[in-house]
Amino acid sequence: MDVNTEHPDVISQLQAWIPEYVKEFGIDGIRIDAAKHVRGDFWPGFCGASGVFCIGEVYTDDMSFAADWQKNGWMDSILGFPLYYSVTAAFGTPMGNMSHFIDISGQVLENFPVRSLSSQNTDLTDGIASRVPRKLYREPRFTSIPKCDC
Repeated sequence: MDVNTEHPDVISQLQAWIPEYVKEFGIDGIRIDAAKHVRGDFWPGFCGASGVFCIGEVYTDDMSFAADWQKNGWMDSILGFPLYYSVTAAFGTPMGNMSHFIDISGQVLENFPVRSLSSQNTDLTDGIASRVPRKLYREPRFTSIPKCDC
């Protein structure tokens, strides 16, 4: 059964339901499977209503399509499938393709927005810091790596 996430009554009901669910079970973040199969502009309202960090599964190797999920503010974060494919190509066999891995890594740094989770970041205007579990603030992020002109 599909849920019509374009119908105003469905949207309203889901946005009313999710904060109660989060509160009742003490959830500090939501992983949304198959997020790309629901219109992107549905998610900001749903995730915003949840009051917690939302990470979505956008299973693709299409860098531009994947990056749009963060650039457009549809998800706080997505799983790094474009990078995943290059990692498996580089390290999955003894003669892996490191050049492709380096190329894709650079594309990730260029295409995905860099969002700092530091509590001292006063430039963070999208409210993501208030929804990220405090224990993740000091975790390293790939997109935090400075660019190298090597």
